[in-house]
Amino acid sequence: MKAIHTPTGHIVEAIQWKGDNFKEFWDFSNGSMKKLKGNTLGIVIKGSLWPVSIGEYVIRTSDGNTHVHSARYFEGHYEEKLADNKNLQNGTAQGTNQ
Repeated sequence: MKAIHTPTGHIVEAIQWKGDNFKEFWDFSNGSMKKLKGNTLGIVIKGSLWPVSIGEYVIRTSDGNTHVHSARYFEGHYEEKLADNKNLQNGTAQGTNQ
């Protein structure tokens, strides 16, 4: 999904680990992940394996950086946008202070 970081207007790609969307996560990470103990995934970020628990989000910024966020943080700081939304231009949101 595309999402807007509401404080800055920057657009990110995001995915939430639901416990049953392994293929979707595999595609998002380009295979840079593995299944860990229980329902935890490990995703490679800058050469280190970071755990991702059910409900957490992984985001990729426009400059290629990847981050793991709790659902509470993500839902408080990001707003989901559709790929064809006219407010999405050049990696930032236009007119998001509505």
